[in-house]
Amino acid sequence: MAKLRQSDVNKAKPRDTKYKLWDEGGLYLLVQPSGVKSYYLLYKDPNGKKREIKIADGGSSLQEARGLAQMWKGTAARGSDPQKKFKPGPNDRPKIEVVKDPTVRDVRNAYKAYLMPDDDSIIPPLKNGSKTIGQIDAMRLFTGFFDKHFSQIDYSVIQQYVTFAKSARRNREITINGRLRHFCVMWNWGIKNKLISDRYQPPENYKLQEKDSTKRVRYLTPEERERLYRALDEREKERGIDYLKTAVIVSNYTGIRQNALLAYDIG
Repeated sequence: MAKLRQSDVNKAKPRDTKYKLWDEGGLYLLVQPSGVKSYYLLYKDPNGKKREIKIADGGSSLQEARGLAQMWKGTAARGSDPQKKFKPGPNDRPKIEVVKDPTVRDVRNAYKAYLMPDDDSIIPPLKNGSKTIGQIDAMRLFTGFFDKHFSQIDYSVIQQYVTFAKSARRNREITINGRLRHFCVMWNWGIKNKLISDRYQPPENYKLQEKDSTKRVRYLTPEERERLYRALDEREKERGIDYLKTAVIVSNYTGIRQNALLAYDIG
């Protein structure tokens, strides 16, 4: 079955009766006679029964719908029905509970589809989308992290990842901070798009104190200054008095930097 294009979705016009435009993997666009468009997913529940669920309105892009479809199918594949019906009471109307505690992998797949549309999409990829996903994917080396549900991720889990990244991977603080920042941005995106329940919020104050591993010595230490003056004294004994020592002393006490001082040439 040929894949839909975003242009097919945009050009779909209403007819006398509703109709479907099929994509791959059970995803289809339903077009109503009124012109309203919606994305639906056909899937099998844990008992093997075919079911369908509305996953997005027509205002969502095709790539966003594909990302959501991947998430819902992942939920079904793990034995959970994406839509679990409650047994109604005598005064209740039937309700549908939507699973909002996906795994990190599920949301990552949806987020990637949002950031990096396929080549056949008319929607351009977002700037630095590949870099963002790469930063998040680097966290999969922390065993089991991508299989965790967001309800299981708290400050202690973040600390475990930090310990792993610093000891096993020898990552610097600035690298770890960057990955955690991208991860929390994805988390908030999932909440905003109703993939994750807002009861599960990303941890705060996760940022590590960054250490400057490239410290530069800009000025002479007292010991270095003393050695330099002794060398200048020896030079004057050999060559006679000139203005080099005076120039060095004045420069040193007026804030000249180490590299400039050591490259001094009086001519």
